[in-house]
Amino acid sequence: LSGVSATRVPLPNLAGWAQGTDGLATSQRTSHLELIVQAAVRAKDYSVFDSKIVSALMEYKWKAFAGRQFHQGLLAYTVHLVIVLVYASALRSASAHTHDELIASLLDWTSGRTEGPVLVLGWIWTTCHVCYVLHHEMGQVRHSGLFNYFEDEWNVVDVFRIIVQLVVTIYFALIVLTPDELRKSFLAHPGLGVGWVDHSGHAHACDSGTADLRGVCLDREPEDEIRAPFLFDGQVLTPEWHVALNMAGLSVILTCLKLFNYMRGFAQLGALVQMIMSILTDMIPFMCVLSIIVFGFGFALTVIPSGMRRYDATIWVTLNMGLYANYNNEIAFHAGWYVAILTQLFQLIVQVVLLNLLIAIMADSYRKVQDRTVQAAKFERARVIGEVEMTP
Repeated sequence: LSGVSATRVPLPNLAGWAQGTDGLATSQRTSHLELIVQAAVRAKDYSVFDSKIVSALMEYKWKAFAGRQFHQGLLAYTVHLVIVLVYASALRSASAHTHDELIASLLDWTSGRTEGPVLVLGWIWTTCHVCYVLHHEMGQVRHSGLFNYFEDEWNVVDVFRIIVQLVVTIYFALIVLTPDELRKSFLAHPGLGVGWVDHSGHAHACDSGTADLRGVCLDREPEDEIRAPFLFDGQVLTPEWHVALNMAGLSVILTCLKLFNYMRGFAQLGALVQMIMSILTDMIPFMCVLSIIVFGFGFALTVIPSGMRRYDATIWVTLNMGLYANYNNEIAFHAGWYVAILTQLFQLIVQVVLLNLLIAIMADSYRKVQDRTVQAAKFERARVIGEVEMTP
C-alpha cells in the first residue's frame, strides 16, 4: 500500500460555505478557508498552510475569482488614493483664501482656477467613498461579530480612516456654510485660544477674552506684532482651517497605510507585512516599560529645580533625549549636579539597555517570521481571499 495516494479529499463542499453538524448551511456565510484562518490566528500556528489541501484550495479560489477581484480592488483604491492626495492639496491651497474667494471658486468653474472644481468633486468623491466603506465595515461586523472584527488590525485602520474622513467632510462643509458660527465656537473654547507672533518668530497666546472674531488680540498694537491665530506659509490660518488641514493630513497617512492591506495579496510583500506586524506586536511590552521610565524621569524634572515646569514639554524633551540622543545641555549642566546625574542615568537605561533590548526583540521577531516565510505569505493571501469572499 505504500504506492497508494489519495486523489480525492473526503470533505464535501470544501470550496463552498461551511455547514453545521446537521449538514445544512449555517445562518452566517462562512467558508472553510475562513475557519482555517481564524483557527490559525487563535492558535498562532500557521503550519496548516503547508498542507497540500489548503494550498490547492487557495490556488483554486485565487484563480477562480479572488485574484481578479483583488487586482480590481487594488486599482480602484489606487485611484482613490490619488484623489485623496489631490483633494488634500486643494484644501491646503484654499486655506489661504478668504471666505468670499472660496465661495466664488466653488461656484464659478469658468474662472480658470482649478481649486473650486477639485474641492467640489473631491468632497463628493470622499463623502461617497466613506459611506461605502462604512456600509462595508458594518456588514463585516454583522458577519464576524464586534470582537472578531477588531482582531484584524486593518479593520482598526479602516475605522480610524472613516472617522477622520468624516471629520474632514463635515468640517469643510461647516467652513463653507457657517464660517462665523464656527469661528465663534473656537474663540469661546478655552483650550483653542488664538494668539500672536512677534517679529522674532516667537508665538504668544492671547489673554482670555482679548480676541475678537477675526482672531486679533485686542491688547496688542498692530505695529508691534504679526497678529494670527496660526501661521501657515507666512499667511494667516484660521483655527477652523487648522483643524481641517490636520485631519486632512491624517486622512492621507491612513489612506496610504491601507495600501499595506493590499500588499498582503502578493507572496513576497505578504510575508513582509506579516514581519512588520509581528515586530510591532512584540514591541508592545517594551513600549509599556519605556513609557513608565520616560514618564517617571520627565515628571521628576518638573518637580526638581531644573527649569522645566510644563509637564507636556518636559515629557517630550525627555523622550527625545532618551530615544534620539537629543541631549539638553542646559538641563544637565545649568541645573546642578543632581539633575546632571539623573539625566545620565536616564540615558544609560534607555540608550544602552532598552534600545539594545529593542534591537534584540526586533531581531527575534524577524527570525521567527523568516523561518516561516512561505506560511506567512500564504496566511496573508488566505485572509485576502476571505475578505473578497465576504465582499457583497
